[in-house]
Amino acid sequence: MKNIVLVVSYSGGSVNEVIDWLDTQGVTVHRLNPYLDEIDLQEIQLTNDNTDIQLHFKNRNITTKLSDYMSVWIWHANLKFNNSIPKTLNPDNCETITKIETSLNRHNSILIDYLAEYLIYLPSKVIGNYKLQNLNKLKVLLKARKFGITIPDSHIVSRKDRLIELIKEKEIITKPYHEVIFPTYDGIPYQNYTSQITNDDCDKIEEEFYPTLFQKKINKLFEIRVFYLFGKFYSMAIFSQESTKTKLDFRNYNFEKPNRTVAIDLPVDVEEKLNNLMLNLGLNMGALDLIYTHTGEYVFLEINPIGQFGMVSKPCNYYLEKVVANHLIENNGD
Repeated sequence: MKNIVLVVSYSGGSVNEVIDWLDTQGVTVHRLNPYLDEIDLQEIQLTNDNTDIQLHFKNRNITTKLSDYMSVWIWHANLKFNNSIPKTLNPDNCETITKIETSLNRHNSILIDYLAEYLIYLPSKVIGNYKLQNLNKLKVLLKARKFGITIPDSHIVSRKDRLIELIKEKEIITKPYHEVIFPTYDGIPYQNYTSQITNDDCDKIEEEFYPTLFQKKINKLFEIRVFYLFGKFYSMAIFSQESTKTKLDFRNYNFEKPNRTVAIDLPVDVEEKLNNLMLNLGLNMGALDLIYTHTGEYVFLEINPIGQFGMVSKPCNYYLEKVVANHLIENNGD
């Protein structure tokens, strides 16, 4: 069988570099860009002795089966099959068209969910988990605590009086439990960052508000970004405390004076607990964020199953693009 890898991802820097590594090893790559209408689902075979999915890439006029691929990498994927409205419909009948579009979107969700479930039965061939691209951060914190991992003191609050009580007890930060990035009328994207909440902020808050995540502010020595792949940890310390701009959230980048970063090794017991958490979640790849405190404690913050790894790879000379490519070629999860 010809060496073919299926990459389900948009076109980006780290993805392109992984594909370049695969190309040097003579591996053919079919990339399915979920943001382009480039694929037809030709057939799904459901029989007692065979389950397979046949795909047709429009832009390359290539037809393959999912079983033809030696491995699959799913990263930043939001698949959607062709659900165009039948041309025979009267375009003036808006109500009917809207109902059909709603129905087709539901059918599309079922098909994608089936495809994701099918991939779960091929764990040795797949990097990434389509069904877990958007983790419930609150559930992850709960599971982390059950595995003995230290997490921040956390509260979900919807009343101003309770928030004021929390601020009296300790310094408080807030952060989204679901990432929100949206454009505005002026074309500038807005994103929620971690922010400290003070009494002055409370003066501007309504008596009741949407349930919001608040956590105890942790005095950190540095932050840690970890790239995880099949039980191995590639960790980087980020000295975000050296800049007032990145002190609370290193994603609020200081481009004029970037944070100092160095490769580090996590303690064995911390890696073991984090590995157990990743296995329990069904993740073989992802980015993890932690804090190292002045008292020598490792505090877990969150997991991003599709987190960027170029930011860890290059400063620490991990060559993670090559590491990912080699796993796709080796076709196993060892």
